[in-house]
Amino acid sequence: MPKQIRIARLVLFVHCGVMPLLGLVQLAGARAAREALSPYSGAGSWMAPVVDDAGRVAEAQVLSAQYALVWAALYAAVGITLAVRLAHSGRAWRIGTIVYGAWDVLGGAFTLALASGDTPAPLVLTALAQLAAGSTLIALLVHKDSSTWSARPR
Repeated sequence: MPKQIRIARLVLFVHCGVMPLLGLVQLAGARAAREALSPYSGAGSWMAPVVDDAGRVAEAQVLSAQYALVWAALYAAVGITLAVRLAHSGRAWRIGTIVYGAWDVLGGAFTLALASGDTPAPLVLTALAQLAAGSTLIALLVHKDSSTWSARPR
């Protein structure tokens, strides 16, 4: 197995392990923000509208973090499957891994493009990790040695 394939498998395994962890960190941060506002909700003070708005934002962040965590787990399962199959596979698995890397790059680029000032830090870190892992996978798997090795007769 060429060095590029071994490195690509390592990148996939590390990437698929880190993504759900960053999702859990994002979920914990969103829940902490929601819980920090709970003593102030329902208070009859002059700050009630501000607290209610912040509570709605915190609740939306919790829901989006839960949604993202489910997708990260599914995406990690696909990545681990690709990493395992890439060791003894042919051209289709290599191309599938290149598509996975391209999807990573697109997801990371769109996340960074749509990020605003109140975007949680774990989400930005996840997007940067997607960009790095996806571009690394593409660069490693389009290499001539990787292509030759995946086209070998079995």
